[in-house]
Amino acid sequence: MKALHQAIAELARQGYLVIVDHIFYDEQWLENCKKAWKDFPVIWVHLVVSLEELLKREGERKKIGEHTKEHLQYCVRRLHKNMPKSLEIDTSKVSPKEAAELILQELKR
Repeated sequence: MKALHQAIAELARQGYLVIVDHIFYDEQWLENCKKAWKDFPVIWVHLVVSLEELLKREGERKKIGEHTKEHLQYCVRRLHKNMPKSLEIDTSKVSPKEAAELILQELKR
């Protein structure tokens, strides 16, 4: 993952505007990103949702097994707890379009 984070930094260094959709399963991944991207303006968007809503959405997509439930519980409890947050969006309270508009507003600042 470190190589990916450095490649993203290199794209930014070359003048490309980069959007990264990332889940930090490992705390070291987050630390790698912070280090690799420290010289660039980063908007850290943290999408949150309740476990109940997440289970509902996942259930609408497919049959949920115990493994999936455990994974989702882990995600809600642990993921991104130490992530810097420029913007936090509760996706159970806004539509995808509204979330995109919030991100666009943050980009314009």
